[in-house]
Amino acid sequence: MPVCETVVVQSLVCRRIRRLMEGTILFLTGLFIFRAWFVEGFPVFCFVQGGSMATTLLGGHVDLTCPNCKFAFSCEAQGCGEATLTVCPNCEEKFTLPSPPRVLAGDRVLIDRTAFQVRRPGRWEVVAFHRWRSEQDLVVKRVVGLPGEKIEIIDGDVYANGHIERKTLRQQRSLRILVHDDDYAGATPRWRPQDVGSNWSRQQGRLVHAENRSDDIGWIVYNHSIPGSDNPQRPTRITDYGFYNRGRLQRNEAIHPMADVAMSFRIESIRGRGLLWLQATDGRDEFMVQIDPGEGKYTVVKNRQTLTDASGVLSGSLRGQTIEVSFFDRQFLLSIAGRTVVTSNLDTSRPPPHADPPLAIGVQGLGIVMDRLRIYRDVYYTEAPFAASRGGVSSGGESSGVLGADEYFVLGDNSPISEDSRTWTGDRFVSLNSFVGKPFVVIYP
Repeated sequence: MPVCETVVVQSLVCRRIRRLMEGTILFLTGLFIFRAWFVEGFPVFCFVQGGSMATTLLGGHVDLTCPNCKFAFSCEAQGCGEATLTVCPNCEEKFTLPSPPRVLAGDRVLIDRTAFQVRRPGRWEVVAFHRWRSEQDLVVKRVVGLPGEKIEIIDGDVYANGHIERKTLRQQRSLRILVHDDDYAGATPRWRPQDVGSNWSRQQGRLVHAENRSDDIGWIVYNHSIPGSDNPQRPTRITDYGFYNRGRLQRNEAIHPMADVAMSFRIESIRGRGLLWLQATDGRDEFMVQIDPGEGKYTVVKNRQTLTDASGVLSGSLRGQTIEVSFFDRQFLLSIAGRTVVTSNLDTSRPPPHADPPLAIGVQGLGIVMDRLRIYRDVYYTEAPFAASRGGVSSGGESSGVLGADEYFVLGDNSPISEDSRTWTGDRFVSLNSFVGKPFVVIYP
């Protein structure tokens, strides 16, 4: 056989061997995935029964739509058959529940069993674990304390080893609770122009500021009001009152005013030359954000003094972009187009007095159309009604005991009704070997 033919035959044999090896590897990989995912129980389904993780995860609940503003919200199934009236949390409209209300089962959650095989759970992460050494029942909570830490709850915030634990923008988004959506403003909008005859108007559910050449700043201010009150025009403070728990009695002394608030809005269109202003205050510290779309710059001023490293260049046009401002965890945060551009830590030695109103938007010279204007609040973690002998959180924020090398402190997002590391006796903390995985997909009933 000629040399060239021998080379060709050898090349064909090598190709076939390589294809056989590739096919074998693909087959073994598929077999491993099939065994891991289905034979050995990945993914695992968890059926949510209670409301301790609402509104992140829902137990038995009723979905409602306000007949006035068309805002959709959910409330706990408990007590729905006893109360005939409910109040829309968005526009304060009272309306009658359907009789009988259609009660939905809790969310079905898909759990990734492999999530913590190569890493440990992180703070603010939702986890699933076995409780009380049970191999059948799964519990879903959120990790707030890590091994070796001493955890305290002070003024609704989580402290580890004496320091407040602050969230990133992504973590804030995963926990924040919607307070008001201006796309469903209703008959009494909470965002109101500060001055009569301003250039602000509402057009097809959007907030519009007409372009002008005036040097005056046209402010529109958020005025919170109590749903169902006799005078919804009178501003009041944002609180941690949970509308999901509408079937449970909440005493006034158990409702806390909130300093941890945030706003988010999208700029649909913008034109002209001028400035966009944002104002946010907690009653003690005031932040003013100045955005110049024409120059492509932004600046943040705290208590009338420009912050260090708080000026920068916009990454592009503001058209179609979302702007977010928050006061979560005693920290001011500014995000433009999904990117955190400024953070400023606030004093934690004393609680803020809670401003009213806390948020405002000003326009100077620009023509602007905005939508998706929403107000959020953070989770307000309440203190435990008692302290366990082994440690944890007691009244006044005092803490005893330190988490072990493989122990975690967990809390529910719906703090007023959640049973978690604040209230459990005996095995108060969750050990590492109790974790089953990370919930990552919700399959609605």
